[in-house]
Amino acid sequence: MVKMVYQILRNYFYILKYKLSHNFRTKLGLNIKQRPFKLLVSLTTYPPRLSSVYLTIESLLNQTLKPDKIILWLSALEISPDDLPNNLLKLKNRGLEIRFVDENIGAYKKLIYAIQTLPDYHIVTCDDDLMYPQWFLADLHQSYLRHPDCISAYRCRTMLKLSERQFLSYNKWQFSRSQIPSYQIFSTNGGGTWYPPGSLNAKITDRLFMQLAPTGDDIWFKAMALLNHTKTVMVKPKSVEFPEINIGNSQAETLWQKNRYKNDPQLKAVFDYFDLYEITFKR
Repeated sequence: MVKMVYQILRNYFYILKYKLSHNFRTKLGLNIKQRPFKLLVSLTTYPPRLSSVYLTIESLLNQTLKPDKIILWLSALEISPDDLPNNLLKLKNRGLEIRFVDENIGAYKKLIYAIQTLPDYHIVTCDDDLMYPQWFLADLHQSYLRHPDCISAYRCRTMLKLSERQFLSYNKWQFSRSQIPSYQIFSTNGGGTWYPPGSLNAKITDRLFMQLAPTGDDIWFKAMALLNHTKTVMVKPKSVEFPEINIGNSQAETLWQKNRYKNDPQLKAVFDYFDLYEITFKR
């Protein structure tokens, strides 16, 4: 009960904070200095969250470590330029890019197009219903510096198996509590994930994912990491839950709710296709 009250109060505090920031801040939220890496923050949204996603982006424009680009990918099949609210358009003056694509591949939009268009960038994927603290990108970067050959993530589960070619149900996987890089660590991408260039296999853009895992983007991304022998590591000793945006019907259907009983068959389809069971449990 105490934890629930704390989370509700925290969420409202962050909403108020970034509403005020949105009204008064005009400063560019991107990096303008020379540095040895290029950083893209990439996300997508859909109609029910179009009016509230500005709060997520506002939080990403207020980072201590500034990204070089922030791109919001939208499907022209479900959103038109005329649908864009003023609170979103306003952020273009502070560095937000809004790009429309001609297909609708759901949550995959946040990473597929980024890799296709900016393959040399480090890419951080974010969710459209969360607000991120100012240290969000800086701590991801520190994790990358400690483990430059790994994918770094805030929210992870440990993949568990029933047999050599069968996983325990996704809903029974434990939240990870280790900062040791492992093939078994499964990033749930909404919490924030840092992908170094080359960490994912070139097959990632193959639209086969719409057949094998149409709503399981995190499953497909994990498979592409395993194909490239890339381990995943936790940023913190335990998973981090960031404040949620609870405005109107923006939380009407989360991807987790939609996929709750669909992860297992999609996981099996992808891992059977690429035969990834052995490497998953490799030390």
